[in-house]
Amino acid sequence: MEQKLLVKVRNRQKIYIHNDLENAALYFKTKVEKRVAQNDRQGVGLEMIAALTMMAFALEARMNFLGFKTLADRGMNDSRI
Repeated sequence: MEQKLLVKVRNRQKIYIHNDLENAALYFKTKVEKRVAQNDRQGVGLEMIAALTMMAFALEARMNFLGFKTLADRGMNDSRI
């Protein structure tokens, strides 16, 4: 049985995903560096691929963010695009 909840939004918050993606890439990079320093190379390639993937998505998210901010500065709205 489903229960419906009534909620009230008290605060709006802006979430910028590119920061999270960049932190994930840094985490994987640090993890790879530690494992290479300890000569533990098993699975390092997969962690490198994960870091590169996070970096690629972070770059895309940053470009989207800059485009969004540029359009907002010009007074344009998402709905017009």
